[in-house]
Amino acid sequence: MFRKIGITLLTCFTLFGTTGLTESITSHVDTVEAPAETLSNYNVATSDMTWKYLDDNTDPNKGTWYEGWNKRNGWAYPIGWLDHGAIDMEFDDAAWPTYDGTTFTTTNDGSGQVLKTNDDGTTYSTYYLRHTFRLTQKQVDSIYAISGKVKYNDAMIMYINGKPVGNFFNIPTSNYKKNTEYGSQVKVDGYIEEEFLVEDVSSLADGYVPGTYKTEYSESFKQDVLVLDQPETDAFGNTFMDITIAVELHTYDEVDEDALFELVEFNINPAGDKLPDSDAVKNVSLNVGSDESSLNLAWFATSENAGALQIMEGNDVSVFDEAKATTIPAKSTEKAYTKFTDTHYYSNKVDYNGIEPGKN
Repeated sequence: MFRKIGITLLTCFTLFGTTGLTESITSHVDTVEAPAETLSNYNVATSDMTWKYLDDNTDPNKGTWYEGWNKRNGWAYPIGWLDHGAIDMEFDDAAWPTYDGTTFTTTNDGSGQVLKTNDDGTTYSTYYLRHTFRLTQKQVDSIYAISGKVKYNDAMIMYINGKPVGNFFNIPTSNYKKNTEYGSQVKVDGYIEEEFLVEDVSSLADGYVPGTYKTEYSESFKQDVLVLDQPETDAFGNTFMDITIAVELHTYDEVDEDALFELVEFNINPAGDKLPDSDAVKNVSLNVGSDESSLNLAWFATSENAGALQIMEGNDVSVFDEAKATTIPAKSTEKAYTKFTDTHYYSNKVDYNGIEPGKN
């Protein structure tokens, strides 16, 4: 016996189912072959990727250049990155712990790096993760898109060179006013798995260029600034760019006891079959309700009209019949926070009661 769930928008659309350290993907100077000038479906997410992470319940933005400008993401840029190409961000993660892998969790189950919690087992509000890798400038110039997949609990913001990826990742509709803040759209049971697509890759060109820098006085800024004197090059004359993936992982509230992040895929210049499906519906979250006979379903949609849950019993998914299914309209449709994208999304929520334990 199965129970098939669909989310329907308007007509027939139905959704089924419930650094201080850098890594280089270029050749070393003494390598015989020149590094590839372009990358194709290159997955940065590997079991030996190196992360720096902060799990001590502090705000890494404190003391950065951006703190003085009331910006929260000064910690999300590559080490050495210069604001306006001239002013040092004054951030360093040299003292952060290091982890090789793709998964962070507060559960000591062997699945990944275990993050610290309070003495009573409750989570901190926020955990901070950074991975920096190095490309040649030619490789950076050839990038047209990035696709990826993440798992997370409860909410997150992902940055590429300090610029947020244009997905919601379950963040509150009002966003966060400070880094050390609890909150998410819904409390996650287990994890949310979400695909993302970055077509505006301009932030990649705003990485850090390794090399030697000199100090000069700037009339524009009325202070000393850093100027690139000599970029680092390899035997083939390539210059380089450091690119940082940063993740700000938030938990639901002060009594939350679990947090998780996994970078499943991060594909540079993805193949066509790696691109995610339409974003008409995204961030689907399915959780147990007040008891085992109920469930809570939430999702984002591009339509401002309320969507609906369709549910029916059966043994063969292929014979799902909308006419015979029970349809439950979303009880609320709220415009979601859209700072990170030009596309407007609306939050839909449905409560369903009537699940028969042991049968469904």
